[in-house]
Formats: sequence, C-alpha cells, structure tokens
Amino acid sequence: MRRRFLLVFLLFCALTALFLVLNYTQYVSIKERVQTIEQAEIPLDRAVQKIIHYHALFTDHTRDSLNDALSARWEDALQNEQSYETHLKEFQDLLLLKIPELIAKSTRDSKEKERTNQYLNQIIKNSNSLVNLERFAYEQIKQHRPQAGHDVIFGEQYRDYKNQLSFAIQNWLELESEMTVDMQNSISRDLKTLALLNTGWFTLVILAGFLFLTMTEKLTKSIGKIHDATR
Repeated sequence: MRRRFLLVFLLFCALTALFLVLNYTQYVSIKERVQTIEQAEIPLDRAVQKIIHYHALFTDHTRDSLNDALSARWEDALQNEQSYETHLKEFQDLLLLKIPELIAKSTRDSKEKERTNQYLNQIIKNSNSLVNLERFAYEQIKQHRPQAGHDVIFGEQYRDYKNQLSFAIQNWLELESEMTVDMQNSISRDLKTLALLNTGWFTLVILAGFLFLTMTEKLTKSIGKIHDATR
C-alpha cells in the first residue's frame, strides 16, 4: 500500500511539473505575440496609413504653391515650399528608417517579409518619382514659370504615379490586415488551449485529492487491523 501511495504521489508530481512547463511555455508564447502586435504589427499598419496622409499633404502643398504663383503671390508660394520640405524630411525618416525597423521587429515568416519589402520598395520608387515632379514644379515657380509646373502636377504622368502608389499601399494594407488577424486567431486558439490545460490541471488535483483520501482511508483501516491483531 505504501509503495502504491508513493507511486501515485510521484506520478502526481511528474504531471504537475509537466503541466507547469506547458502552461509557462504557452503563456510566454502568447505574451510574445501580443507584444509583437502592439510593438510592430499595429504601428506598421499605422505607418503605412501615414504614407497616404503625407502624399496627400505633398500634393496639396505643391498645388497651393502653384495657385499662389499663378496669382503672382510669390512669397506665399515659397512659404509652401518650406512646409513641403519639412514634411518631406519627416516622410523620408518614416519610409527609410522607422518602417524597416518595424518590419525587422515583426515575427512574420521570411516569405511574408519578402512581400512586405516588395511593397515598401515599390512605394519608395513611386514616392521618389512623385517628389521629383513636385520639386520640378517648385523649380518652375522659382523661375516664374508656374504654368510649366502646373502642367506637370496636373498631368497624366503625375496621376499615373499616384495611382501606382495607391495600388501598392492598398495591397500592403490588406497584407497587414491579414497578418494581424492571423496572429489574433493564433492567440485566441492558444488561449483556449491554455484554458483546457488549466481545466485538466484542476481536474487532476480533484482526482488526486479523492485518490489520496481513498488510499489514506484504506491505509488507516489496514493499520487499525494490524493494531487490533497485535493486542
């Protein structure tokens, strides 16, 4: 009886240790993925949306400058250029520094990172093309030739670059949405697994307690019989 009691106790300890290891591993995995979503996936999605904001701002600045120049408000046109260059510096830091850092932090697999970098490179290419045209327009303003700049900014080539940029951004945003949803679903599945582990653990504790009481009762009776027999 004592040997059986010892074996049950050792089995209970082994199962407890196994449960603690599985529970801790699952908890760490969930915590890391939640941190990745908070520190990389969500900021990356917001950063891509900022690209839309910045390019809308660039177009507005340039067109406002051209309108000012066409109305011979040269000083106002140059002030818009200063604001344009300030926002352009912020945009370049976002596109060339912050976004690559967020991509590196992401836990997505190499294939998805390759797709992400393809979208980034396409956006960099389109952005450079648009900036070149916008800066050309500002050069025309400085030479008091605003109509030439107006024809470029309102022309077909500029519009094509904008459409290509919008297409690349839309595809990237769809990818980011898919990645976030996949990670959230994975976390949800693991939380359910963790809940099952905890349920199994509590069930095991109850069964072990019942078995312990049963074996203790039997052991007590056996000791009592031995005690009675030796009187």
